[in-house]
Amino acid sequence: MTGKDKEQQGGLTRRSLLKGLALGGAALCAAPAVTACASQGGDLASTGDAGTAVPRPFTTYTTDVVVVGGGISGMFAARSVLKSGQRVTLVDKGPFGHSGSSGINWGHALSGFEICDDVNREDLWENAVLGTEGLLDQEYYESQVQWSMDEDVHAILQKMGCVWDRKSDGSIWGAEGWNEWSVDRVNVMPRMIAQHIRRSGAQVLDHTMVLDVLTAEDGAAAGIVGINLSTGEAVMVRAKSVVFAMGSYCWVNGWSGVGAKTNSSPENTGDAYGILARHGVPLKNMEQYALYFYNVHPDGTAFCNNIGFSCYDRPESVLNGQLEQILSPDQAAWNDFPMLSTYNKIAMKEIYEGRGTENGGIRFDITGLSEPDNFQAFGRRNEYLQERNLSYTPENPIELVPTPWDSAGAPKLTVEGETVIPGLFYASTLEGVMDGMAGWNTLAGGAVAGRSAAKRAAAMAVAPAIDQEAVQAVLSEAYEVLEREGDGKRASEVQRAVQRLANQYLFGGRTAEGLQTAIDELNRIAAEDVPAMVVADSSRQANGEWRQALEVPLMVDCCMAIAQCALARTETRGFHHRLDFPDMDNENWLKVVFAVKRDGAWSTEVEDIADKHISAERIREILPEIGIGEYPQA
Repeated sequence: MTGKDKEQQGGLTRRSLLKGLALGGAALCAAPAVTACASQGGDLASTGDAGTAVPRPFTTYTTDVVVVGGGISGMFAARSVLKSGQRVTLVDKGPFGHSGSSGINWGHALSGFEICDDVNREDLWENAVLGTEGLLDQEYYESQVQWSMDEDVHAILQKMGCVWDRKSDGSIWGAEGWNEWSVDRVNVMPRMIAQHIRRSGAQVLDHTMVLDVLTAEDGAAAGIVGINLSTGEAVMVRAKSVVFAMGSYCWVNGWSGVGAKTNSSPENTGDAYGILARHGVPLKNMEQYALYFYNVHPDGTAFCNNIGFSCYDRPESVLNGQLEQILSPDQAAWNDFPMLSTYNKIAMKEIYEGRGTENGGIRFDITGLSEPDNFQAFGRRNEYLQERNLSYTPENPIELVPTPWDSAGAPKLTVEGETVIPGLFYASTLEGVMDGMAGWNTLAGGAVAGRSAAKRAAAMAVAPAIDQEAVQAVLSEAYEVLEREGDGKRASEVQRAVQRLANQYLFGGRTAEGLQTAIDELNRIAAEDVPAMVVADSSRQANGEWRQALEVPLMVDCCMAIAQCALARTETRGFHHRLDFPDMDNENWLKVVFAVKRDGAWSTEVEDIADKHISAERIREILPEIGIGEYPQA
């Protein structure tokens, strides 16, 4: 491929960079077919005032749709755009194919609805609303189910290189057809999907953190602005539509001391939610971020087994700290309603009431787990690798501690995945994290958002113009923290403070007092620590603490949204456990909660659930009220 060909396909070559710099103040590429050029704004020094700062240079990319996030959701959004014939640029905060929740790469579990023959099946919808404890947005979910019915998802994944986990007799592991309308598969490999998306023509900008969504004069999304974390250079992607597929916000729990507090990845700091909050986008059910139980003791021996993949078949193996069965066949709440959130509540109840392990967890009997037909590969494989690589044999029963692994929070969306900002679409797990369908929700949600974004882009002649002052304001703030001098707190210290706050007050058992303490401290951090935050090294290249400084303000807003929703929901439901309101309350709280930031002030809004297929009245009849108080309940 010649240098000229690379320029035409969006690759930023030395020739195109020099040509862009020679243009002086040119901010946008002149020809629509050219997808990258450079903008030279002057000296990099700043006056400290965004309104009077010397312009910062940045490289501009022009595309039809920009997708932010390189996980399964973002990749399937990009796939939809490419299928439509539109150009797509995918921006990933980490290394593409290995970042975020998809970075685990040992093989995700994924369900699909391609065998469903009727999107209106009552049994499908009853299962979905029960699994999400009534919070499912049935109208939005329908668009995902319909997409899955129209495409053979598992065949697509196999063509991308995913190979299904199999039993010793060669049959596919998992439920080949665990009901009449969905199937399950294990070993969805994100890196294989990533290779396919690259080969299909997507332009990828990885190691690039998006700082803000840019809007046109009419308020519609028109692109993004960010920083290449490897080089320190600024980038702006100008587009007709934007898709946010930036994953969970579990890394607000992050690290404390030397032990991981989440099995998620450092990319998942809640950037999308912080950005959306600052634009006044209502954020729904942010209190619902999911917990599983993982082995993290001793440090460094993370055994990726959790009760989420085993309780359905082996409830007798789940024990409390006194080695007593807590999900035994005679446990009425479990026996009558064996759902993901149910056994998490039952297990956490043991911990809340002082029957947990020394490290605040439970125990799980792993006898027979290494047998090929007894457990999914990523459980068997990790037990084997611990013994081979670390000479460590997991104790039995193994200790598992609660950790956040995904989140159900999302912006308010239309059925096609569009936010209240026109042209800004969103995709992630949403309520699927509550019923074990998170992998499918991620994939289908990405596909729907990408399809909608591509349709909008196709109807536009050119990408809308972007306010250059807005770009410069974002970049001035980003570089100013790098150049700031003073005796403020280190960015790493401030980030750890936010994570400790999240671990203490926002995850697991919550109380009004604790949530208010978190809100007050978050407000203090935002007012005092963030404006004075400093980094030790002013280098722009691969500066990890600068990245933390860019993440912290967005983490603060994300945590504030979690706290606001958790404080408003005065009951226990799903993964939201209120110690001061231990019971589920279907009569009053079959609702969704939105946290909204307007003019710097936070508020909450409560709305009825979207109940197109199964009415709220019917859900109240069939949904057991299982909380963390006494159970089973009437």
